[in-house]
Amino acid sequence: MPEHNNTSGNKSQESSDPIDRYVMDHSLRYLSRMLGSLDEAQFFQVIIQLMGFKRCIEVGTFTGYTALTIALALPSDGQLIACDISDEYILQDLWKKTGVDKKITLKVGPGVESDTSESTVAIRQINYFVLDDQCIDISFLRLGDGTTLCRNK
Repeated sequence: MPEHNNTSGNKSQESSDPIDRYVMDHSLRYLSRMLGSLDEAQFFQVIIQLMGFKRCIEVGTFTGYTALTIALALPSDGQLIACDISDEYILQDLWKKTGVDKKITLKVGPGVESDTSESTVAIRQINYFVLDDQCIDISFLRLGDGTTLCRNK
C-alpha cells in the first residue's frame, strides 16, 4: 500500500474508484483532513436520495469532493450551492467530467471567517427558523463541520 502524508486513517486513500483516486492524488499535498471522508460522502448520498432532497447548501467546499458526491445524488433538477472563501483548490473540471457542473452554483468569497459574517448569520437564521417551525422535522448532526438535515412534515 502506498504511503501518504495523511494521518487521518481515511480508507478512501485505498479506493480504486477513479473519482476517489483523482481527488486523493490531487489533494494530499494540502491539508487532507479538510476533505470529507468517503463514509460521510456515502451517508450524504443515501440521505439525499432517501429524503428526496432537491436543494442543498455546502459551506466550505475546499476541493469540491463533497460537493461532487452531493450533486451526484441530487435529481436531474437538483441544485447545490457550494460556498468557499477561495476556488484555488476546487476541482471544477471533475464536476464537468461527471456531468454535475450544471447542478452546482459556486459562491466564492469571504463568508464564514467571523461570527458576524453574512453566511454565518444566514446559516444561524436558517437553523433558528427551522428549529422554531413545527412543520419541519430537523436534525443537527456532528458530521464534518456540522450538518443540518430538515424536511417538511
